[in-house]
Amino acid sequence: MDFRAGSGVITVLDISRLEIAAGTCTGLSGPSGSGKTTLLNILTGILTPSAGRVAVGGVDLSSLTQSRKDRFRAEHIGYVFQSFNLIPPLTALDNVLLSMSFASRIPAQQQRSRARELLERVGLGHRLHHHPSQLSHGEQQRVGIARALANRPELIVADEPTASLEPGLTLEIGHLLAELCREEQATLVIASHDPELLRLMEKVEDMHTLNRACSVAAS
Repeated sequence: MDFRAGSGVITVLDISRLEIAAGTCTGLSGPSGSGKTTLLNILTGILTPSAGRVAVGGVDLSSLTQSRKDRFRAEHIGYVFQSFNLIPPLTALDNVLLSMSFASRIPAQQQRSRARELLERVGLGHRLHHHPSQLSHGEQQRVGIARALANRPELIVADEPTASLEPGLTLEIGHLLAELCREEQATLVIASHDPELLRLMEKVEDMHTLNRACSVAAS
């Protein structure tokens, strides 16, 4: 991925090929400024690569118009942000419901129950009608996770999801995110410079691989 800087060009990413298997947990490591967020934004179609192509679930994002790309992202990709990106005037429940309004994967009559179910699953069943300002950072990120999963996307990307949290919440939020993605059968890609979180993702993927192997052997 190249960016113009004055009269020159800066190459931020130079990846010949990257394949992420469906249903896996993948961690992207590297210091700030190494291109992790750029890569996530390319994977989700927010950015268009200066060369090459990106396919998600067999769909070539570069072949889509901007409106179709936005629609595809809303329906098939969930994004967990470092800074939460919740809408301040909306309650936790309404923040999750809003994400469903941009897609058509969840029938309208099921959206409210789906949003409540997800918020209860992340431990916020008692905070449905609280606004972001009334929630701790950890609770806001839990809303962000519920929102990312709302439309049952095949791909979840998380950009430094624990960087804005209080010390000690890294493993709690990491476990929750990985567990929910497993339950929803979503592929998870996390970008982080936190070695503790990346080690957790590695352990989760190793355990998932072992479980799959045991299931195959048992059958």
